[in-house]
Amino acid sequence: MPNDFEATVGKKFFLDCPHEGIISCVVKEVVPNEKLVYGFQSKTPTADTLVTITLAQEGKATRVTLVHSGWDALPAAEQDQADNYGGGWGSVMLWAVSRAPLARLQAYKRRMGWGFPWASSLGSDFNYDFNVSYTEEQQRSGTVEYNYRKSGVSSRSNEIGAEAAPEEGAKLAASVGTDWATYIRETPGMSAFALEDGVVYHTYSAYARGLDGLWGTYQWLDRAPGARNETGFWFRRHDEYDRE
Repeated sequence: MPNDFEATVGKKFFLDCPHEGIISCVVKEVVPNEKLVYGFQSKTPTADTLVTITLAQEGKATRVTLVHSGWDALPAAEQDQADNYGGGWGSVMLWAVSRAPLARLQAYKRRMGWGFPWASSLGSDFNYDFNVSYTEEQQRSGTVEYNYRKSGVSSRSNEIGAEAAPEEGAKLAASVGTDWATYIRETPGMSAFALEDGVVYHTYSAYARGLDGLWGTYQWLDRAPGARNETGFWFRRHDEYDRE
């Protein structure tokens, strides 16, 4: 949200909150790379709340904790905000799902320093049911559907050999230890589900470019000069940056 923040104790700044308007704030405490505390003015000027943000290293990752305190000093009319915030997002969960064996996923997760839950769907129909994985027979048949339409994922038998792979596609496949034909039988997708009264409902799915909003790298590139003018095979894992 728009603001004029500076990490200096005593610095006053304003947050332009979409649903609450302009909020007056003041920096209370700063511990570089560890902690930030600022006062958050409520609708009652004499009863400010405090926002405390702490950073803690966990392996190769950083845990960010945000605590909004001081709600007990607010009038009853504003207590509903505390009730809403207190609940957080306890009913929402994010899981990654891949078809590789669980032990391999866990090893890769440790290597990357990732903290999100990651499940293996190996041996199940999960990926196939949601049209993100395909058998070799489906691929050769030309009837595969991806992103709600027939897609280039499917190919005739004389088009999926190694000699038919695009140069950059072959490099991308090799970077994960496989060939192009096998690589394009696994595609990206995101689905949302809701559990209500013991029944699981499929509420949303997105594929291909519909996932761009979830890719942090692309969001930064789209705001930089040159945007996504990638040339050659530019993908790197964070522990491969010094490799040619």
